[in-house]
Amino acid sequence: QGVRNFFVASNDVSQAMSMIKTISDDLPNIHIEPMHNKSYFSDFCLLSNCQNLIISNSSFGWWAGIDVPNVIAPRHWYRTVEVNHEFFNPSWNLLDVRA
Repeated sequence: QGVRNFFVASNDVSQAMSMIKTISDDLPNIHIEPMHNKSYFSDFCLLSNCQNLIISNSSFGWWAGIDVPNVIAPRHWYRTVEVNHEFFNPSWNLLDVRA
């Protein structure tokens, strides 16, 4: 298998990249590229046209991933309130992680 490319979109790219660097040594075939677009619209367009997407519990990620074929998302979007399963696209892969 070749190298897989990941783009990181965040309102704090430097923080996101520093968090990713803690695990990137364990991922030899992964190339991570920060997105430095000056426009949320540009980021949204790129993310919504990806084939694979890993999103956080944000409405930006939710809307970007709504029609993406392969999405990994957290099952728990709030610390104390459970979200109805209809909130998620049925094709999404949900992780049991909490903030």
